[in-house]
Amino acid sequence: MNRFYIPEDEINRRINSLQTMLKANNLDGALIAGRMNLFYLTGTIANAMLFVEPEGEPKFFVKKSFQRAKLESPLKNIYPLKSVKDIAASVGDCAGKRIGLEFMRVTLQVSSRISKQIKADFQPIDSIMAYIRCKKSDYELGLIRKAGEFQRNLHEDIIPGLIREGETEKELAADIIKKMFDGQHDGICRMNAFEQEIPTPTVVAGRGGNCYTVFDGTPGGGWGICPASPFFGSPFIKIEKNSPIMVDILYGYQGYKTDKSTTYSIGALPKKMVDAHRFCINMRDYVASRLRPGEIPSSIYKDVLEKAAKAGYEKNFMGQGESQVRFLGHGIGLATDEYPVLANRFDEPLEKSMVMAVEPKIVFDEGVVGLESTYLVNEDGGEILNGQNGNIILI
Repeated sequence: MNRFYIPEDEINRRINSLQTMLKANNLDGALIAGRMNLFYLTGTIANAMLFVEPEGEPKFFVKKSFQRAKLESPLKNIYPLKSVKDIAASVGDCAGKRIGLEFMRVTLQVSSRISKQIKADFQPIDSIMAYIRCKKSDYELGLIRKAGEFQRNLHEDIIPGLIREGETEKELAADIIKKMFDGQHDGICRMNAFEQEIPTPTVVAGRGGNCYTVFDGTPGGGWGICPASPFFGSPFIKIEKNSPIMVDILYGYQGYKTDKSTTYSIGALPKKMVDAHRFCINMRDYVASRLRPGEIPSSIYKDVLEKAAKAGYEKNFMGQGESQVRFLGHGIGLATDEYPVLANRFDEPLEKSMVMAVEPKIVFDEGVVGLESTYLVNEDGGEILNGQNGNIILI
């Protein structure tokens, strides 16, 4: 059976990066329990915990599946896990030691069980892990580039042939899902934000794009299937001529994502929407020109908001009313919402090898237009990874 495995040297590089950060932050170790960070550091998805010290080999404690973890992870010290007592017995006395723990990923119930057995001074390590993961290795960029290639083909070459007048958002979403799985999509979307969900694709047609979205993210998120599943597309809203159709897809390849939104239309759109879409293209390209090491995300965001206000889009740029979101782009990789974010208060400079999705959109009462593209931060500006064409695709 053919299987994918993360190379041992890649896992070692990641462990070394964490150990360097532990030393820099005067931490005596880290106990990792969150699924995405476990995968990042071990190469396997498991019900498990990983203990990493500033020096030496990490210890990987696996409840399920121990045998699968031994097949998929290159780590040398892998132990069966029945309870936190097993970890405590192995790592020894941690009294007085500063141990990193993922405060955003570990529930109070789990942290209570940990603290009863491991008497350490636990410190939040979420920002450290976010920083380590935001800078992509050549191995990771290879997977992201593959995802981008597959995504460009899906948006530009396949989806236009699926759109039909009179079909519902949900029907189009179902057709797209089949094509995604006919391709190389890995079928999973993950988020860092607690209790946030983001299935893919999202299809919104016409007035369906101007709704009260429950997702704390992209504007024009649509009503979805029902209150219990406000995702994918509505079974009631139909695609009409001369009305925008927004398709937003996270394309996953071996765990890594690219993010892309495309506006389609059966026939021409009203001039105000065409003009608004052109403004979004200009803003995307402007942001791309500034995706260089040293640029400040909050400054980029502020400058684009000023341009939107000057162009008359202040009240519907990135949504309307309470659904207007307060960001313009986000890091992406194993999760949809990685560091950094093009938003206020993100004042740390960009660094080379960060990957970011940029998504300027404008929401009218009649629907949403705009686009989203994924970029690699480079010395001479952002390198687009999933297709340069941002025009409205006419059917």
